[in-house]
Amino acid sequence: MKLLKTMLPFWIVFSLAFFLLRIKDPFYGSLLMADIGDLGGITYLYATVGIIFSILAGFIIGNRWDRWNNLAVAVTGEVTALEELWLWSQHLSAGVTDAIHRAIREYLSLTIRRGWDPRATCDASADEDRALVSLRTGILDALQRPDLTFTISSIFSNFLRHRSGRLRTQPDDAEPQRQWNRLCDHAASRPR
Repeated sequence: MKLLKTMLPFWIVFSLAFFLLRIKDPFYGSLLMADIGDLGGITYLYATVGIIFSILAGFIIGNRWDRWNNLAVAVTGEVTALEELWLWSQHLSAGVTDAIHRAIREYLSLTIRRGWDPRATCDASADEDRALVSLRTGILDALQRPDLTFTISSIFSNFLRHRSGRLRTQPDDAEPQRQWNRLCDHAASRPR
């Protein structure tokens, strides 16, 4: 969106310049019209401008495509890591399992709520950080069991890596936010 706002004045100025060149100036108009028969003059100019705009549009679309793919990978990885933490935590004591499950539920509900409401930024972020702290506390309690230490710490670091990727590529405006939420819902509801 920022790139479009930056390029819009460029498009307007050049389109206006070509329009005025074509309509207002009789000297250039007659000079350019003389070459129309052999497809020279203004037609090459318009074709060149069209090619330039097509190339720029291709770069913009490619950039958005990459960001969307990175976001999809990050969200899917984050949800998968939380699912794995949920499953592995069932091998722990009941108190630790309940603490981890409660922290995962709270984290997911806050993350989804924050995604659906674009106005909820600071408060939701602080609540999300508190849920993450309680999840870390549950993970530290789980690390008391030596046979699961490597597995759980590996899954949790994978979760943090994907969370960081999601926060880095998360869209700022409302429409991509709704798309991100649909992706979250899809990733959370995929068959196991």
